[in-house]
Formats: sequence, C-alpha cells, structure tokens
Amino acid sequence: AVARGKRARSETSIGLGAASLASVVGDVVLTTAHGPQRILVIGAGSLGSRIAEILRSRDSHLELVITNRTQSRAVLLAERVAATAVEWSQPINCQDCDTIIVAVDGQDVQLSHVNQRRSVHIIDVGAVPQEHVRTTVESRALRYTTLTDCEAVMNRTFQRRQLAIDDVQNIIHDEIDVLRRWWKVRHALQRIDDLQREVDVLCGGLDVDTQETVARLRRNVIRSIGRQQV
Repeated sequence: AVARGKRARSETSIGLGAASLASVVGDVVLTTAHGPQRILVIGAGSLGSRIAEILRSRDSHLELVITNRTQSRAVLLAERVAATAVEWSQPINCQDCDTIIVAVDGQDVQLSHVNQRRSVHIIDVGAVPQEHVRTTVESRALRYTTLTDCEAVMNRTFQRRQLAIDDVQNIIHDEIDVLRRWWKVRHALQRIDDLQREVDVLCGGLDVDTQETVARLRRNVIRSIGRQQV
C-alpha cells in the first residue's frame, strides 16, 4: 500500500500543493522570504502551534518568536519548536521582525514598532480579520496576506487534486491487476507442488520408460496451468 501511495504521488498531482491553512502559511512565509528571517507568531493555540511547527520543520535556521495571552502556552510551544517566548503586551512589540503571523481570534491585536525600513510581511489568518492590523498595513504599505488569500490557495490545491483523481484511480486499477496476477500465480505454484508430490508417489513402482512418459505429461500439465493463471 505504501508503494502504491508513492507511485500515485510521484506520477500525479494528487500530493502537490498545501492543503491545510498552516501549510499554506508556511509556504507563503518561506517562498517570500529573502535572507535570514525573524518571525513573530502571535497565538499559541492549535493554528499558531501548527504554523510554528511547520516553519521549524522546513527551516532550522529561522528565528522564531512566540507570544500568547497565556504565557505558559507560549513557553511550551517555544520549547517544542526551538523558539523564543516573549510576554504578551498591547500593543505587541514587533521590532526587528520580518514576518508577523497573527493566529488569534476574538482579540483586538495591536502592533507597534513595525520597522518600515524592513520588508515586513504581515499574515493575518484569524477567523476575524484584525482591524488594527489592517490599519497598520494600509498606513505603512506593508505586504499583507489574509485568511481569504490562504483559502484561495487551498481551493486551487483542492481543484488540482480533484483533476488528478482519475489518474490515481487508473494507478489503483493497474496495481489491483498486478495483485490478481500474483495471487493466481501463487495458487498455480501450490497446485504444481501438489501435482509433483502425487506424481512422485505414483512413479515409485513404475519402470523407467513409464516414468519418463509420466514426467513429460507432468511438464505439459505444468505449462498448461501456468498459461491459464498468467
């Protein structure tokens, strides 16, 4: 099954592209980054944690910073992904950050010390867009990626995978045919072994000429079984 899955992924587009929100954010960060990155993840919930884990798994040299309203959760996540946990504050100090990922809901996040001289990228993927974050982006003409942008990427990935389903099904049918042929051959070999044992028993009391005749007959039967099964 593992080999079949590898074949489907290597020969079709079924596994291409990011299919989860956290994976999309990881792709956006790493494909738009230039040089060493200091990344601030705001929120240590399920989404923020998954984003931090994906970023760390893809780049061991990123400087990750985690902040969360509950400090203990930020500390635990930071320990897990080799990041730095900083205390929550309002506004949140974003000094020296190249990418700011807002992964919280229901909290009025405000940003401060966003360096205009750096190519700062703000990614807001909370269920409700942060108004203060949007205002900061617009006032400083920063790069801005929203939840809607990420969902559009996921939709395109889903569409590509839908188109690949027919190709995957063809691969599955091919592999099923191979399995069926293998299974038939396996049963044929068992039948041949049984026949061999029966012939050996029968030939025990026969003369040499008769044994050779039986042996030829046995070979013909074996070839016939092989042709039928394969």
